[in-house]
Amino acid sequence: MDTNASTLLAYDISVNVYGRGDAALGDGPSHMGIAIYELGSSTCEMYHIRNPKDTDFIYDPRPQPMEDPVLRGRCELAIFSSQQKELVTRAVSKFGGDASNIPEYGVGNCQNWVENVIMMLERGGFVGRGEGAFWHGMINKSADFMRDRCIASG
Repeated sequence: MDTNASTLLAYDISVNVYGRGDAALGDGPSHMGIAIYELGSSTCEMYHIRNPKDTDFIYDPRPQPMEDPVLRGRCELAIFSSQQKELVTRAVSKFGGDASNIPEYGVGNCQNWVENVIMMLERGGFVGRGEGAFWHGMINKSADFMRDRCIASG
C-alpha cells in the first residue's frame, strides 16, 4: 500500500450552494462557489465571484468555514491527493484571476462562472466527463432542485 502523503486522497472539491434560489417564491438565484478543502476540515478555500455594489462582479477567493447559516448544500465533484489539489487550486486561481472569465453583470452570474470553472476542470481531467453539462443544467434552478439532482447523480 502506498502511503506517500502526496498520493493519498485527502482533498475534496465541491460546489457549495447558498440561499434557496426559488424563483417561484420570488427569490433571486442561489449563490454558488467552488470549495476546495481537506477531508474532515472545518474550513475551506472558497473560490467565487460576487457583486458587492450591484454593478459588476469581482473574483473573491477566501478561506471560510465549511458550515454557514445560508448554506443549502454541497455537491462533491472529486477527491484529490495533495499533489492534485495543488494543480486544481492553481488552475481555479488562474481562471478566477482572469477578468475575461467573469460574466458581465446582468448577463451572467456566479452560477455561470461556476459552470465555466467546472468546464475548465473537466477539460483538464480534474473532474468527471459531463460535469460541465450537468452544472449548465443547474443554472437558475432552486437549491432544492440542485440537491435532488446531485443526490440522484450519485
